[in-house]
Amino acid sequence: MKLQIKWLALGFGLSYLLLAAVVVAAFMFLGHDNRPVFRDQILASGKIIKVTSFHLAWGVEHEERRTSDDVFAMEYVSLVGHADQ
Repeated sequence: MKLQIKWLALGFGLSYLLLAAVVVAAFMFLGHDNRPVFRDQILASGKIIKVTSFHLAWGVEHEERRTSDDVFAMEYVSLVGHADQ
């Protein structure tokens, strides 16, 4: 039996392509949840907000790094009503 290099290369190429497709599909469909995460938070006033995002925002402007401009950024949805209702 004669081994032909072009068929061997084609087989390896297709197997790497299939492996790459499986890895991409795993990251796209199994790696994360598409639903937004909400966390209820009751404020001191009794109002309820739903926190959707809370992260560190870097204070970088025009590629100048200034640590004094670093802040925490919070995104939230406010609701009408109080916790006791």
